[in-house]
Amino acid sequence: MINWDILLHELESGKCILCVGPDVYSKAEGVRLEQKLADTLRQKSDALGIRVYDDGWFHYLKERDELATWFSIKQFYETQLPPDSDTLFQGIAALPFHLILNFTPDYRLREAFLSSGKPFEFDCLNKTENCKKADVEPTIAKPLLFNMLGEIKEKESLIMTYDDLFGYMEAIFDKKRLPKNVKDKLEQASHFIFLGMPLDKWYFHLFMRVLNMHKDTTKTKRFAATYSANSANATFSEEQYTLTFVQEDIVAFADLLKIKSAAAQAEKTDGKAQGTYERWRDFVKTGEDIAIRQMFREMKPFTEQNNDRNNHRIMLEMQWNGFSSTVFETEMAKNAMKSQIVNGILYLIDQIEQQNPNGQP
Repeated sequence: MINWDILLHELESGKCILCVGPDVYSKAEGVRLEQKLADTLRQKSDALGIRVYDDGWFHYLKERDELATWFSIKQFYETQLPPDSDTLFQGIAALPFHLILNFTPDYRLREAFLSSGKPFEFDCLNKTENCKKADVEPTIAKPLLFNMLGEIKEKESLIMTYDDLFGYMEAIFDKKRLPKNVKDKLEQASHFIFLGMPLDKWYFHLFMRVLNMHKDTTKTKRFAATYSANSANATFSEEQYTLTFVQEDIVAFADLLKIKSAAAQAEKTDGKAQGTYERWRDFVKTGEDIAIRQMFREMKPFTEQNNDRNNHRIMLEMQWNGFSSTVFETEMAKNAMKSQIVNGILYLIDQIEQQNPNGQP
């Protein structure tokens, strides 16, 4: 039974962490992601010099091509992931998480944040290097998306073979690579939500052990939505980690969480949901390139029927493009130009709002 009031409170306070696993790419009766990867690699295993296992992992043979193997895996994640997961990730991007742990090495979640215009930081656990964003504090305004199994563009970061696993386990258990900002959030967390985390995979249980969840089941609440839970796995996880399995599937649970969060936010603002123009102004206030470009995209339909305003929008967008690509000699010059463009954007928002007070183009 989920206490939604407590869950939503902890979500906004940064004490609820989302963990996204590879089964978000699976349907209830579909082929799982690691099976698809194994089939893809097995078709060219002789040329690559690898022995492929059913779980998508492989072992390098004496004569192998490591670069071509990595490139095959990279191409798989770039071209073979189902597009229907995009809707789920877009919904996740709208939720007020501070930290999201991603247990696949792809960028689909990051792309959803880019499309939304919401500011964020991205980093990954690397078995050989320190994390780049270790000193960045995850916040509701700029959450941290953290790939736990590396990222496909960084070959040395990926966990692909059992040898990689040993390096990964060392990095985790010795706490050499897990950055302080992530460790702090994990230690402070009161709630964990698992979407598509496969209960029968080693890294799920490794992760739970790292958090010492098997030792203390009173400090945190955990909720899981997955397609892969059979009765044995579910019973084991319920007993070991006191996981609560929600009745909805992955997408349905994420949608429900989004609805509950939006309703709570509307109640806090006297039932008034944030309007179009308030959202634009918030985008501008971030000063983030991604957010401001998203604002321009949303603004376009509002200006197309008025030549003067449309020209004004185009001019401001060109100015912002120039600002973004300019290397300034002084910080003062940079701030002066940015301030001029921002004031122009805010003025245009005011003009559009006067003409379209209902927030519709």
